[in-house]
Amino acid sequence: MRHVRRFSVSTHWLAGALPLCAALAFGCHGEVGDTGGSAGSTPLCNSSDPTNVIAEQRIGLVTSTQLVNMIKLVSTTEAQSVIDNRIFDVTTDVRHRFPPPAAEQYRSIPDSTTLNSFNTLAQHVGNYVRDHFTEVTKCATPGTDACATAYLDSLAIKAYRRQLTAEEKDRFTGAAGLYHTLRSQLVNNYQVTTSVEEATGNSVYGLFMTPQLLWRWELGAGVASTSPPGVYLTDAELASNLSFYLTDEPPDDMLIAAAQAGNLRSNLAAHVDRILATPTSRAWLTKVMAMYFLLNQLPGTTIDATKFPIVGGGGVFADLEEESRLFLNDVMWNGKVMDLITSRKAFLNTNLAQMIYDVPVPAGATATNFVETTLPEDERAGMLTSAAFITTRARADGVGVVPRGLGVKQLFLCLETPPPPTAIMGEGGPIDAQMKTFATATAQEQVAARAAVPLCAQCHPTFDPYGLVLDWYDVVGRFRTVDHVNKPIDGTTKLPDDIGGQTVTSAVQLADVLSKSDLFVNCMSKRFIAYALQGSAIELPLPGKQPGCAVADVANKVRRSSNQSFTDLTRAVATSPAFTLRKQVQ
Repeated sequence: MRHVRRFSVSTHWLAGALPLCAALAFGCHGEVGDTGGSAGSTPLCNSSDPTNVIAEQRIGLVTSTQLVNMIKLVSTTEAQSVIDNRIFDVTTDVRHRFPPPAAEQYRSIPDSTTLNSFNTLAQHVGNYVRDHFTEVTKCATPGTDACATAYLDSLAIKAYRRQLTAEEKDRFTGAAGLYHTLRSQLVNNYQVTTSVEEATGNSVYGLFMTPQLLWRWELGAGVASTSPPGVYLTDAELASNLSFYLTDEPPDDMLIAAAQAGNLRSNLAAHVDRILATPTSRAWLTKVMAMYFLLNQLPGTTIDATKFPIVGGGGVFADLEEESRLFLNDVMWNGKVMDLITSRKAFLNTNLAQMIYDVPVPAGATATNFVETTLPEDERAGMLTSAAFITTRARADGVGVVPRGLGVKQLFLCLETPPPPTAIMGEGGPIDAQMKTFATATAQEQVAARAAVPLCAQCHPTFDPYGLVLDWYDVVGRFRTVDHVNKPIDGTTKLPDDIGGQTVTSAVQLADVLSKSDLFVNCMSKRFIAYALQGSAIELPLPGKQPGCAVADVANKVRRSSNQSFTDLTRAVATSPAFTLRKQVQ
């Protein structure tokens, strides 16, 4: 008997037909081994290596935002109404975590209580179709069965993300199918009839409760690959997964047609490029990157406004969020992957220019108009020194070396750090004792104090150096030369052996180290694969430790591409064995 795997962002897979997703967590140096430093290149595994294929055959519940995007197939007005009136728990922008399923309330439908939420939503959508029949279906008034069933068939194809089978079409709109049964049926010896509008609305209600709509399928059709071993997704499954990957929406007519014709896989790269050129895809993937760097959490950032008046009212958070969105949008669609840590571009309004970055106001900038400018080369280097990113790593009462260091290690290098040992936690423990002295200690003194505690010294040297080079920036990312105790900033540090062990004095120098290595592109490749596979555990290519073949395959394609862009990265993921193949489950 074959057990189909569930979508999950944890590394534990349980058999079943419903999904389970867990949150992406910080995870230490001792576990990941040597990355090869800044020297050498990432090895490319043999194409037949089985670790090129990551995810097993599985079925996964669509996310709340994907479900809302399918309601848009009926009406964008109704989709917005579902959000505004809280008909269904839709994950908001500020609640999103990377990868998107990580913050979902509904990851399976294990009982009738959970099912009722989906039922209420489906009924609401059906009622909207009934009450706005002509507007939604474009059928004339009074409606006819022919027009209504044509609309329903078209909607079902889009909602199922594939052509209907003959059996499905018969069950839905055939002569003895759901629609015609709803139009007229014998109930307790009474002939019950409904209007075209009512039958259409109730048919949509039923459609939005079907497993074909609510679940994403990755089972393949028994067409096997031997190099590497795996089962190819069907073209219909590939169309669905590709569209959700690139847009968070169901596939468009061209994808469905290509899947039906059986030529999607052979033309996959062309479809990726076509979809990536659309505003919808670019806006969604830019949002995904903002989630990854925690920038969507800026509105909820907690910084003591009595200590730092600049954050009073939250206006600076909104400005930083818009600046970071414009920066990501520019880098992702006009630049190279590496520009994310090397570019000195910024998009500033008057507030950010004057109050955060301390540069001349760009011509044309206003309080609401953000204009491109170039930041000082000795102060800024891409997202690493972005005031938006730095602000998300703040503590309520000021700068924190630890959260900044952990953020760099996890988000720019994809290296994990385990939680601190319980022996150093709690009141009266080493951390508690140290924290009482840190208010008057420099960053260098704080790092030295942790290094003097054997238990702390096991892990902190793997991320404290990154926090030290960011000490040049205050709680909201303003460049500074004097710290909170009025002492000169000293960012000098020896980087962890993981990335080469060089001595640097600033985040700009750290960015230069990363730009000359494979580390950052490897990390971005890993994260894009993890996003595309809805959180599957992905190995980095670590010589002597783990092959990391899937990441090496994608990262090396990006490095060999002519533009080395996010388009190249996204295409490399979509055409990789990790995306198109699944491990066969017996």
